[in-house]
Amino acid sequence: MKKFGKKFGFTDGWTPQLRKVQLWGMFAITAAVVVLLYPDQRSFRYRYKMGHRWEYRDLQAPFDFALPKSADEWSAEQQAVRSNSPLIFRLESDSVAVLPRSGAPWKLSETSEIPPTDRAFAVLRWGNQLLSLGERAAASEEGVLSVVWDDSLSQVVEREALAEMVLDKGKVSKGTLIVAKGELIDADTFEKLQALRAVFQSGGLEGGLRWSERLGILLLSSLLLFMLFLFLKHFRPSVLQDFSGIALILTTWIFVVGICRLTLSFGVDYLLLAPIPILPIVLRAFFDTRLALFVHMLAILSVGLMAPDGLLFVILHFIAGFYAIVSVSFLYRRAQLFLSLMKILVIYGLVFIGLVLFRSQSLEVIEGRQFLLLSANAVMVLFAFPMIYAFEKAFGMVSDLSLFELTDTNSPLLRELAERAPGTFQHSLQVANLCEAAVAAIHGNPLLARAGALYHDIGKMKNPFYFVENQTTGVNPHDELRFEESAEIIVGHVKEGIRLARQRNLPERLIEFIRTHHGTSTVQYFYRRHVRDFPDAEVDLKRFSYPGPKPFSKETGVLMMADSVEAASRSLPQRDKESLDELVEAIVAHQMGEGQLDESDLSLKEIGLVKEIFKRKLRDVYHFRVAYTGV
Repeated sequence: MKKFGKKFGFTDGWTPQLRKVQLWGMFAITAAVVVLLYPDQRSFRYRYKMGHRWEYRDLQAPFDFALPKSADEWSAEQQAVRSNSPLIFRLESDSVAVLPRSGAPWKLSETSEIPPTDRAFAVLRWGNQLLSLGERAAASEEGVLSVVWDDSLSQVVEREALAEMVLDKGKVSKGTLIVAKGELIDADTFEKLQALRAVFQSGGLEGGLRWSERLGILLLSSLLLFMLFLFLKHFRPSVLQDFSGIALILTTWIFVVGICRLTLSFGVDYLLLAPIPILPIVLRAFFDTRLALFVHMLAILSVGLMAPDGLLFVILHFIAGFYAIVSVSFLYRRAQLFLSLMKILVIYGLVFIGLVLFRSQSLEVIEGRQFLLLSANAVMVLFAFPMIYAFEKAFGMVSDLSLFELTDTNSPLLRELAERAPGTFQHSLQVANLCEAAVAAIHGNPLLARAGALYHDIGKMKNPFYFVENQTTGVNPHDELRFEESAEIIVGHVKEGIRLARQRNLPERLIEFIRTHHGTSTVQYFYRRHVRDFPDAEVDLKRFSYPGPKPFSKETGVLMMADSVEAASRSLPQRDKESLDELVEAIVAHQMGEGQLDESDLSLKEIGLVKEIFKRKLRDVYHFRVAYTGV
């Protein structure tokens, strides 16, 4: 298994039953994580503006909630309380004189400082009692009372009056219709919506999702993941057998749900900020376009359950994601991504405008902030490339971008191969051409096949002159060796290639081509000579056989066929159509007879198509032309 499989215990020695348990466990864990990432459904997830129409279905009060006073109302009421709060005075002496009930003047202490006030009345502190001025009977017609303003007690009374203010001005009962679909949002409705939003955002709601709601989310998420399983089982079985690939797909799914959950926590509009096109771009870097598109579609359906207007959310991000896949399908140079980002932004803008016109028939509802969020979304798609690199390291996989760089014949390792083993380098180039054409015809990964073919024989650099394609002087060093020793050197180029590839940090998926391109076949030339020269000797077949394993993917299976066909075609005395066709048929039939292709997932129809591609390409290589007479 690849790096991921080794790290987490997925080994080739596990039984099919245990591998199924592992696989279903990965899907079950993903479903559980997705459910945990879902926001509490008791969250206010609507967009609205006063003076515009309500775009969603009828909204009823989900519970009783209060209508708080507005800021202006609250400020005016506070001012009224302060104005009407009584001033508190105390007697300057213990005299019995009191203010007359009305009309009589009253004297203040000369040392007291009473601020100007328009308050309607004052309160006298008489002993331990507070008495309204004029409440006591006058002792005489011109009785006077000397008092001093009690500032501290006046403030206490004012604070108590403010504390008794009622925060709310009304109540909306559960089940009350707040706004109907298509209804114009007036000031009263806007006030109710704002009050309901405040309750949700305060986090003061008890509980959260009911168990039935959580069960529904789990059921829907599980069904979407099951659709993914069925797609892989019927259309991409090789991916389903690759735990690294499955882990990568499920990880990107969780990433998209998580990033949407994070942006939604800041408000509904911030869902526009979620860089969902990252998902198809990352998947397309490792898999084919159809798989990337299918996973993208399922993932946004999963996220659409979060959005207040799920259908429109799905439409927006599906179109943008689909275009992202198309724009990067043949994007092998990172610099081209910037142009693709601009195109993705334009697509986002056009789809968003179309949805606004469809819902509201007016562009007035669009806010500049929304386009800023979409622009930031497009910019964040740049993070796809760091993610691709991280996934390559984490899961031991290789992206198409890295494969494109690896297929550059000016790369250090291929230049070294060309210098030390020029014949092998030319052979690898021809094999790469054959593999790329054949794998493209059977809908595999032609770039992976080409890269694997270019590096499959790098192990021959250790002893280049022991391989016939590099023998240009007519001297064959095998003439000085025993047949077992010659076979050991020939077989050893596989082991040496694996060692060199790991030393140079080649991806594990390319090392698979080195390991499997001869399968468990026998070095026929030296084996037959040994049997011929030593008919009575007991032969250890393992000494003349490659260690394997056999090819276990379409790409590695095609490489095995292409490698043998190209090498054998060089030794043909006559390279006409008939001889080349017979050669291809004979070699492939021999490999099938030995069971070398049994684990490659190649169907008989695909093998037939591969053979036809090989025949045509070999005829092109050897340049058959019409014979001309005369000048």
